[in-house]
Amino acid sequence: HRMGNFAKAQAYHLEAKEIRSKVLGKEDPYYAASLYNLGMLCNEMGTYDEAEQYFLEAKEIQAKALGRENSEYVATLGRLATLYFNQGKYEQSERLNLDVKDIREKMTGKESPQYAQSLNNLASLYMATGQFDLAEQYYLEARAIREKTVGKEDKDYAASLGNLGILY
Repeated sequence: HRMGNFAKAQAYHLEAKEIRSKVLGKEDPYYAASLYNLGMLCNEMGTYDEAEQYFLEAKEIQAKALGRENSEYVATLGRLATLYFNQGKYEQSERLNLDVKDIREKMTGKESPQYAQSLNNLASLYMATGQFDLAEQYYLEARAIREKTVGKEDKDYAASLGNLGILY
């Protein structure tokens, strides 16, 4: 996948999915991981409907097997939200990004880099949809958290500054 050999990557991911399905069953988190990997690959290949189906199936399995306050589940929600954002499905993206934010708040608290990333993603969505006041609010909050948690000499803090610059 990372080398750009998508056909070979897909064959291996599909084989891994089939083995996990037979050995572990279709409700196992490792099977969900195979679906997630296929979703990532399909997203990269531009087969967005297929990517969406893999992400949706992985999300349901992870919710049942691991619970909703789990980093793998949150990662899948985030990838699905990004997929929708890139397709211009802003309402669906917003709903998932809000879920990610709420779950990360419960898991890591409001003073974590992960929570700040959730705010940043929401701000980007709001900027893209012309909701500049909301975008500013979330970008500022993300910047403040990043200043406290990673410091002013960090790439994520710099990204916050850059995002504010783009917004303004």
